Amino acid sequence: ALLDDGDVIVQNCRFERNFSTGTGGAIADTDVNPGSLVIRSCAFVKNRANFGGALYLAKGFRVFDCLFEENEAPGAGPSTDPLGGGALHWRNQNSVNGREIANCVFLRNSCGTHGGAIASRGNSGRVLELWNCLFIGNRAEAGNGGALYITNGFMTTTNCTFAYNFAGSSGGVFGSLQGSPPQGRYAFQNTAFWRNDANGGGKLGQIDCFGTNETTVVFRTSFTDNAAISDDCTPQVVFGSLTTLADLGFVDPLGPDLTPGTADDDYRLDFDSPLVDASFNPHLEDLPDVFDQDGDTDTIERVPGDLLDGIRIVDSDGNGSAVADIGCYEIQTCEDCPGERFWRNQFGGTFADGLNWLPGRAGIGSTAVFDIDDTYDV
Repeated sequence: ALLDDGDVIVQNCRFERNFSTGTGGAIADTDVNPGSLVIRSCAFVKNRANFGGALYLAKGFRVFDCLFEENEAPGAGPSTDPLGGGALHWRNQNSVNGREIANCVFLRNSCGTHGGAIASRGNSGRVLELWNCLFIGNRAEAGNGGALYITNGFMTTTNCTFAYNFAGSSGGVFGSLQGSPPQGRYAFQNTAFWRNDANGGGKLGQIDCFGTNETTVVFRTSFTDNAAISDDCTPQVVFGSLTTLADLGFVDPLGPDLTPGTADDDYRLDFDSPLVDASFNPHLEDLPDVFDQDGDTDTIERVPGDLLDGIRIVDSDGNGSAVADIGCYEIQTCEDCPGERFWRNQFGGTFADGLNWLPGRAGIGSTAVFDIDDTYDV
């Protein structure tokens, strides 16, 4: 649909069912000009290319507030290029500018090799930064990294949520291959991993890494109900992480259709979720608001919002201390604080069932709003 060889801004566009026999089903960038590409508030749906089903990028880029759904990169096998990138493929050799992805949703993207949603390769030493992103149901059918795969690079993932991603080999969420210097470093911060899977292994079905020149850091991250046949990689640094939780307290992760990675999935948090107020705020304070999420023209301030543009650091439990929630969504008020709570009775449970309330269970100080006129005993 679009070939880029310069400085380009793409905004408020929809790219659907575009096809390329080479790279970038919707947008293909070249490395001739070391410019920048900014993509904002766009949707990429059912695009297809051998590598980079929706996007193939070769220089600095910034992607904000975009949807990537059912894009596909079947690939031509490792003899041509071992990386797929069902939604996005980044060849980071000329990346002198930004390389950030924020407030994006990746649903059911797939590739035939590595990196079901995103694949990155090159040795420029640039850092791929992701925050406030949701990855659901992405697949690397015959390779590693159901959601993400990186070779010879650096990555930081902050306040993201990964669920139901799959790798046919290893690393249900993340796979990497590090060769000669520079040393790779991959950090997962304030992030939730839930029910990811891999046929060949990866730490709890999520993280797989090869080589001796890399470091994987996991900080304030939740690992829950993931699966793998074997364990191929243990992160070198794990601090303050939650690994034994049975229920992360998502509002409705499968939705009414009981299918992961569809539009009715709801990965917001219930007030009882162990992920509420469980992040480490300094990780967010290190992220400047380069996309000006709140529209105040201040791009140096800390990132102010979550995936839904709600306030990011909130005193959700009303204890007087504002701490961010783990994952891409933030509960916007404490349970007993003033504000409306909407009863929907979607699950047929009781008034004590938090899943029947949006954004969470009604409590002292809140106003209950019911979807049907009737008499209720609360």
